[in-house]
Amino acid sequence: MRKNWCIMLVGMMLLIFLPGGSQSCDSITVNSPLIFGSRLTATCTVSRTLCRGLEEDEFQFKWKLDNDFIPSSQYMHPFKNTTTVTLDNFNKSSALLSCYIIGASKRMQLIDRKDVKAGYPPSPPTNLSCLMNLFDDKLNCTWELGKDPLIQTNVTLSSIKATSKCEASPEVKENIIPKEYKTSALIPRKQFNLYKKLAVSVTVKNALGSATSTICLVPGHEVKLDPPVIEEATASVPGCVKLQWRNGKTGFYIVEQTYQLRYRKEDEKKWTEPADLGSGLNETSICGILSATKYHFQLRSIRASKTGVWSEWGHERTITTLESAPTGKLETWWKQTESKDGLQGRIQLLWKALKKHEANADHMWYVVKRSSGYGSNDAILCNTTALNCSFSPSIGVMGATVWAYNTAGHSQGTEITFSIKKGELGSNFQVFPNDNYSLRVEWETKPSAKGYILEWYESSNNPDIEINWKREPQWSRNSVLNENIKPFQLYIIKLFPLYEEGVGAPVQKEMYSRQRAPDLAPKLTLIRASKSQAELSWEPIPLESQHGFITGYTIYWTDPNGVELFADLKATSREYVIGNLDSLTVYKVVLSISTSGGSTNGTVMTIYTTLFDENEVNMLIMVLCLSFITIIIVTFILCIMKHER
Repeated sequence: MRKNWCIMLVGMMLLIFLPGGSQSCDSITVNSPLIFGSRLTATCTVSRTLCRGLEEDEFQFKWKLDNDFIPSSQYMHPFKNTTTVTLDNFNKSSALLSCYIIGASKRMQLIDRKDVKAGYPPSPPTNLSCLMNLFDDKLNCTWELGKDPLIQTNVTLSSIKATSKCEASPEVKENIIPKEYKTSALIPRKQFNLYKKLAVSVTVKNALGSATSTICLVPGHEVKLDPPVIEEATASVPGCVKLQWRNGKTGFYIVEQTYQLRYRKEDEKKWTEPADLGSGLNETSICGILSATKYHFQLRSIRASKTGVWSEWGHERTITTLESAPTGKLETWWKQTESKDGLQGRIQLLWKALKKHEANADHMWYVVKRSSGYGSNDAILCNTTALNCSFSPSIGVMGATVWAYNTAGHSQGTEITFSIKKGELGSNFQVFPNDNYSLRVEWETKPSAKGYILEWYESSNNPDIEINWKREPQWSRNSVLNENIKPFQLYIIKLFPLYEEGVGAPVQKEMYSRQRAPDLAPKLTLIRASKSQAELSWEPIPLESQHGFITGYTIYWTDPNGVELFADLKATSREYVIGNLDSLTVYKVVLSISTSGGSTNGTVMTIYTTLFDENEVNMLIMVLCLSFITIIIVTFILCIMKHER
């Protein structure tokens, strides 16, 4: 009992007066730091000669890692006053290991604790490079560190003059210690010769090992120049541009420089792959590019020896190439309008605009003649910038020729023969909405057809409405129309078969890409109202206000008590008679118009029913008339009788 009290007293004094609870009569020995995930072994020893009160006492050891006790199965007791613990896989970067003893009093007493750290040996630095700053003559070296070692690690940048074979000279190595977490450092000018080789190494070291990366360089060659400045860009030949430049400010005295060029079109974001231009140049010509196109050009440079790094890309220089004659052939289509008042219908000739690389100009003109000779004296039917030409056919004229031209020349002519083949394609022609801005067309092919023309335009009374069209091959069975299609607009779609003998008769459909509720409802007109009925009529709303196919009408009427009744009517309905009304009553009437995209209500109309219906009024008038006639006759007879008296 006395011994237990002594142990408790000694333990309390040690915990109060010794920092961290550690004692001079005992200690923990541990292999820290260690490699992350490796085996941890620690030994705790209690000196009975130094720790008074423990000479005769029996005690047990306990190990604790952070806040968790280590199972006793992992302990070993090589000596009575010594214990060893082993953890096969230590996977913490830092942990607190504590050793306790438990005496006869069963009270746990802290003996010692150690901070255990784990990490990795450093990996060699990568991407080690150095660049000479031509303004302050310092060598700026950069590198990248590998995986985080998790423990204290030091980095040292060393430089030493080297022989021609990049072997270190016997001179003293100069060391620079960068700031923590820094991956760059400056070597001052006094530590190297500008045009002699220098060995530069970066060493990473911690308690688990070290790693070094080394490069050999000539500081004066490791430079980054300012980019060249394009002073002039000229376009004297179609499809070619000539560039002239001067070297950048930094390193302007370095005559032997080599250059790279890249360029892009105005409407593109991606640059071409850099093209080598060679060294010692200050001008070059770029050919094979598109005519009448705006291009952006950039240059960069490096020492002719390709040492150092490329400069940044210089400022862009923009120029538009010259125009050249059109190279493409026009794709054409023609149609003949219906004749009116006995007059022959006009021929409307249409063509597609040339692609940019075919037009070779920003502005194009088109000329249409009755002859295939561009320079002939035949009458010009059209000379226009539009994509169509309308003219009256002349007797004996069965065709025309169209050319595209610009300021540099004209394209080859496209001949058109006006020939119509009678006959229907067939009724199996369908049009469906594809999305808000396109329509899908399907048809059944004809074996004798050589191709098809799809034509579509807005349904309108405007005779100058734009006509869209496209050509489909003979095996095509469907197509998507996605040019100039807008939602809520009715389109007329036609399909023309093309035969060797000419153009076949078209089939036609109407379709919306998307429908919505009409802008307004028709205005109601009261034809007549009687004792029990009201007859109403209305006119269809304009096509441009419908925004969909009309699916029907609904007419609502409400009496003074709020009782509402309605009737659904067909889309072709133009009038309706409301029956079973009460006499001398006020009704509110509303007409609603519907499409598959929604409904719209019209304005409210107020109607008044009468006391009598039409038949009753007629009967009353007849009775009154008969009564009036009877009164007149009776009065006349009385007057005669009185006169006789």
